Amino acid sequence: MFKKIIGNVRFFLKPKEFCKKIGLKSRANIVDLVTFPEEARKYIYVSSDIKQKYKRIAIFASFSFDGTIPDYVIYYLSELKKVCDGIVFFADNPVILSEIEKIKHLVIYAQFERHNEYDFGSYKRGYMWLKQKGMLDQCEELLVCNDSCYGPVYPLSNVFDQMDVRCCDFWGMIQNDDVNYHLQSWFYVFRKSVLKSGLLGDFLKQVKHQDDFWDYVFKYEFQLTKFLIDKGFCADAYMGLGLKRFESAYQKSGNRNITVFPLTLIKDYKLPFIKVKCFSCGFKHYLEEQPLNVLGFLKRINPELNNCIIRDLARRDVLNGICERDIDLQIQKHDIISFDIFDTLLIRPYVKPTDLFWHLEKIYNIPGFAEARIAAELYAREKTSKKDVTLDEIYEVLLPKYQKAKAKELKMEEKSLRINPLIFKAYQKAVRQKKTILIVSDMYLPSSFLIKVLKRNGVNVFDRIYVSCEYNKTKADGSLFEQVLTDFSVNPRNILHIGDNEHSDVYMPRRYDIDSFCVSKYIDLFFAWYGNAKYKNFYEQKSDFMRSYLVSLMAQNQLNTEMSYWQQVGYNLAGPLGLGYVQLILKEVKLNDIDTLLFVSRDGYLLQKVYNKICEKPVANTYIYAPRILNLKLFGDYANQPEYLRAYMDMLKGVCLKNENVDCKKMDDFIHMYNDEIVDWHKKNKKDYISYIKSLNISGKNIASVDMTTGAYTSQKILQRIFDDRYKMSFYSACFRKTQEFKHVSYLKKEILPDVQECIINIMELLITAPEPPVVDIKNKNLCIRILMPMMRNV
Repeated sequence: MFKKIIGNVRFFLKPKEFCKKIGLKSRANIVDLVTFPEEARKYIYVSSDIKQKYKRIAIFASFSFDGTIPDYVIYYLSELKKVCDGIVFFADNPVILSEIEKIKHLVIYAQFERHNEYDFGSYKRGYMWLKQKGMLDQCEELLVCNDSCYGPVYPLSNVFDQMDVRCCDFWGMIQNDDVNYHLQSWFYVFRKSVLKSGLLGDFLKQVKHQDDFWDYVFKYEFQLTKFLIDKGFCADAYMGLGLKRFESAYQKSGNRNITVFPLTLIKDYKLPFIKVKCFSCGFKHYLEEQPLNVLGFLKRINPELNNCIIRDLARRDVLNGICERDIDLQIQKHDIISFDIFDTLLIRPYVKPTDLFWHLEKIYNIPGFAEARIAAELYAREKTSKKDVTLDEIYEVLLPKYQKAKAKELKMEEKSLRINPLIFKAYQKAVRQKKTILIVSDMYLPSSFLIKVLKRNGVNVFDRIYVSCEYNKTKADGSLFEQVLTDFSVNPRNILHIGDNEHSDVYMPRRYDIDSFCVSKYIDLFFAWYGNAKYKNFYEQKSDFMRSYLVSLMAQNQLNTEMSYWQQVGYNLAGPLGLGYVQLILKEVKLNDIDTLLFVSRDGYLLQKVYNKICEKPVANTYIYAPRILNLKLFGDYANQPEYLRAYMDMLKGVCLKNENVDCKKMDDFIHMYNDEIVDWHKKNKKDYISYIKSLNISGKNIASVDMTTGAYTSQKILQRIFDDRYKMSFYSACFRKTQEFKHVSYLKKEILPDVQECIINIMELLITAPEPPVVDIKNKNLCIRILMPMMRNV
């Protein structure tokens, strides 16, 4: 997702409409509005040690929003210098002069100046400078690269050693067939045949400023490879793997670019670079490709680069859609800071605000409420002559049967609204700097209610609140901003308004010379990130309030950058699985009049905790041991199956078989020979197990068990035999075969296909399990029940 800092506005790809609103002819004008630190300057550095002849020379293109030269760029240049005789550095930005010292020992020439032509503009300038100095005449290879990557992870000499023996005229790190075959533009190497022809220079000379970032991609990146191939040159790529291995993943992630799989590429294919976008733009398709996993791998193999990346991510702070540094600078420059409320200071856990009405209808069982509530608001707005309506006026036009829902709506709003952690940081900094703080919102809810909710969420210091329904003025037409200016009698440029709506929060305040800072809605950012395409597809398949709520919680969680990897796994996977499954159990318990639940070890450990946590009136429930090994000891179940036969025979050794060497093929003979001893052994084990069951004091008359995945219904077989008629049914997260023998309910309605059974089992049982090893036996010794686990066998 492309984004640019536009003065004090953070702008996302909706250029044409926005340009018209603020009076700019094209996006070209917007690019010119990017602001840099006041201390940043144009600068040219020329080394005193420039030579005329360089065998391999590099052009390095860079862009730095804060005028610094970050550590990861220094690391890149240092590694580049090991394979290049000289490096020329061209930055599309001014620079803080003290930063120059960082690269003087690395480059022969550096130029810092805003040219607004992205990396290809820097490539062009680098090529022309080298051409003018005559340095390309004797050059064997020209390397062209940029700072859009972290790396190299491995020495670049490894790459050049491999590519030196390949027959080609130019090559890149990665090839791509998106739109057309091309080499990705962040790393090119052009050999003497291309340089001598002058055609590369001809192509670069045509590079000029474009109105949109993607124009650079389509006109230059996609076309350069084709241009040279059409001229008869041969191209190659270090990463020449085809797309088929990632084909299904592309469709799910929404991006046909293999760089979205950074860990796979650096670990399995030894690609030496990681795209910065993998960390900053939500390239998160598979769990193993998560940034934390990439950093964990780097920490082991290249700790220096790992530290550089961590420092740069802190510098950027753009993982959640806004640059914290930018908003801090704007707050410092203004005396009065105005905040929008909804989707700015506070956020709801819904994709659409109206989903709250559908949620309310479901929870309180008010059929028809959602449609009536939405229609009533539209009608109230059409009916009134005022600029905005109040909640009371909306409910006045609702049918009498819905009138009592007003209090419930306010209760749900209060319960669901929560702070936006990103904007809350900005608010806290404004408070610390003793700024005048205003709350300005177009909303039908009363200010008394909004103040209550704001304070509950920590926004308890502000000077005044402006709500459109009470002032009969709106941000949308600018009249509410006029009221602010009237009340405070200050230069409008001393006010900064922060909000999410391009029209009401950006365009309208700017009409009154009030500066503005636009923040994107968290849900829009979430859906825009490639790695979240699966969540977007999930929501769009059936846009009900439940999917809206679930996806929104996922999106809000991405705002929390302090969660560890395993906390993220729990929140995004284990949580929804456990909650969804337990909600099904709640429903079925009521339908089947179940009075006791048995949560079967080990998979029932967390499920029991979830059940008792979310159920207001839980039925009696117990954590119970009923492992498959007990089926062998109690009843001899599965003893005829090869995978259990050896275990069964081992159990019988020392019991009735003594220490004889048992031929498993003649098992029936041994069973017949020692039938009495074996029957007695089963009876003793059963007696011990019944004693264990009695110790649990399970008194229910309608009992059901809770387990995870099953194919053999093991726990159900044991418990059904033990509790007889009292045992009614079982619950499973997934069943691998259908059966009429046992009454059960499966959370996953479809039967699991054999080719994915192992995957489903591993995932579900990894996410929902207990922090204990499996039980190997249960003994009743000296009236004391002993649960034997592997670590306790000798106790």
